[in-house]
Amino acid sequence: MFVVLHTIDAYLFGLGGGMVNKRSKKLFGVVIERMRVAGTLTRQLQAIGLEKKRPPAISLQSYITQLGDASDSPREVPQETAAVEKSRQRSRESPAEPDQTP
Repeated sequence: MFVVLHTIDAYLFGLGGGMVNKRSKKLFGVVIERMRVAGTLTRQLQAIGLEKKRPPAISLQSYITQLGDASDSPREVPQETAAVEKSRQRSRESPAEPDQTP
C-alpha cells in the first residue's frame, strides 16, 4: 500500500499544471484517490499497532550549544555548488537575449 501511495505522490508532484482542474475548479480524481489510499494505509498501520516515533527532545541549552558549535566551524562549499552559484550570478548580470527567430 505504501508503494501505491508513493507512486501517486510522485505522479502528483510531476503534474506541471497543479492538482486542480482549472475549468471546473475541482480536484482531479487522482488527488481524491490519493487521500483515500492514505487513509486506508493509516488505518492499516494503526490496526497492526504501529505508532509514529518521535525523536527524543533535547534541552534548550544543549540546542543552543549545538547551534553555536555549528556556526563556529567553517563550512565547505562543494565545487558543483560554487559553479552553480557563479552561473546564477552571471545570468542575473546579463539580461537574456531576445529570441530573433522570424
